[in-house]
Amino acid sequence: MDISTFVHSHRFALWFCHNAPLYCLTPELLEAFECTDSLHKPGIFAGWQPSLPYLLVALPRHTVFTPDGAEFDYLLIACGSADKPEWTRGRWRDIEIPSFNQHNLNFQWATIDSKETVWMSGTAIDSDSNLIYQENSSLGKSTLTVEDQVFIQGIRNLVVNLLLALEYSPALLSDVVVGETTSKQGFGKSSASGSGSVRNTQYPRWLGKNYQAPTSITESNGNHASPQSHWRRGHWRVLESGEGRRWKESKRLWIEPILVNG
Repeated sequence: MDISTFVHSHRFALWFCHNAPLYCLTPELLEAFECTDSLHKPGIFAGWQPSLPYLLVALPRHTVFTPDGAEFDYLLIACGSADKPEWTRGRWRDIEIPSFNQHNLNFQWATIDSKETVWMSGTAIDSDSNLIYQENSSLGKSTLTVEDQVFIQGIRNLVVNLLLALEYSPALLSDVVVGETTSKQGFGKSSASGSGSVRNTQYPRWLGKNYQAPTSITESNGNHASPQSHWRRGHWRVLESGEGRRWKESKRLWIEPILVNG
């Protein structure tokens, strides 16, 4: 087992042990996040203090493909901090999940695609709120190509948008109702066998269920032909620097992408 496979399994075990949430991302919000550049915004993570140690994001089917054509349908996101050592360890029944040391604020994502390849990446946040990552580093057995690096950067951008949305855009969240699940056994309440007790299993939550992209606009180009349809990229506006303030007290406003001449 290479290190990437181990880290994926370790983070998945901790997600389970911590009873962490599951979110279902809609295609509409996924597209909007793909058109929102968050990796090059100065100070976007100033004062960052993650609210959740782990979350699992179910992706829409047939929307995310690796450079070699494989598909993956989830992202496991883990956040870490030297101030939260308990986030890196867990216990379920008699199974002890060992700890990893955390030296910086960081977040990681991991998944396994349809060809059973593990993909993962880690990003730290330094004291100046800069994102730290190595484009060409590989913890697995394969060498990353240029196409792989571009793909990983796109997923990293998606993860940043997800983390920001969960902190600052609560209107994007909504509960999954009973009728939307395929099996009550999977997400509902069930009685423990032989005990008569009730086990509460957490429902997943929608992320972007009621989201509608802004109406497209038309730009005039004088006497010249109108430019082709294109997305005007979105971004996060930092209204407060966050320095010396708690993360929750700072403000980030999502300026949504919009289709021009659509």
